[in-house]
Amino acid sequence: MKKSSRAEHTSEHKRRHRLTFLKDIAARGVDYENNSRIRPKEYIDNMSVCMAAADLIISRSGANSLSELEAMGRASILIPSPNVAGNHQYHNAMVLGKAGAAIVIEEKNLSGEVLIDCVKKLYNDADKLNCFAKRAAALYVPFISFCSQSELTGCGVCRVLLIEE
Repeated sequence: MKKSSRAEHTSEHKRRHRLTFLKDIAARGVDYENNSRIRPKEYIDNMSVCMAAADLIISRSGANSLSELEAMGRASILIPSPNVAGNHQYHNAMVLGKAGAAIVIEEKNLSGEVLIDCVKKLYNDADKLNCFAKRAAALYVPFISFCSQSELTGCGVCRVLLIEE
């Protein structure tokens, strides 16, 4: 019974957070209801299809997520989780950020206004969005998923520390 109750609470909390976010972006002039290029989703069960269709992806910065962004050559806004061992998501995100493949926003600096401003800047600049995507694709190392963590130690070609999310 407690698990069900907690799940309902979590779902309700996420629903309220999503509604607040949608009101916030609408208040800042983003007409997501009448723009076919903007599709806010509560849950995505076909991630590969959505990523393939997206021009810009907002994501956390786990190694697997970043590897997918690189493999698909997608521009991104990365918000690393501060609640992970060794702050590894921040370090992962900075690889793309320093390469000009992503905008990195630390959670402590995140607000609706900051995120919306970043999205608008990229949304309205197709050249920059395309440049971010090309730089992300250039970072992709195809065989990285076949390396074990012990093989990664000292490996000169690996650009992302692989730590499971």
